[in-house]
Amino acid sequence: MPNHSQFQQEPGHMTKYSAICADAGLIRRITFEAENLEVARRLATTWGFGLEGEAHPDSGHPEEKVVYPDAFNTKDARRKLGGISRTALYRLLVRKILRRLPDTRKVLVTRASIERYCARAA
Repeated sequence: MPNHSQFQQEPGHMTKYSAICADAGLIRRITFEAENLEVARRLATTWGFGLEGEAHPDSGHPEEKVVYPDAFNTKDARRKLGGISRTALYRLLVRKILRRLPDTRKVLVTRASIERYCARAA
């Protein structure tokens, strides 16, 4: 991936960047424009967001793999829940006992809902 700070931008040229933050157990994503990577980093930090990188031109999502620190994919969620089956995991999601991150293509189960479920079961 090229170092964007090496390139001279023409005056007024803006690049789209994507950033995320966790808010009340939900992952929030914003897409914004900045003159260069350094300005994008400063803006994201000022707003309390983590910069993901340059936004993909077609989808508005970053080209890099997104990591959600407060959520688990189905395999990891099942392991955290003692190795339950996929069917059991999906039943808990359908019954809204466990929560998934909204607006994601993958099923990502929130850490908070797993912790609540485990605390109730104990």
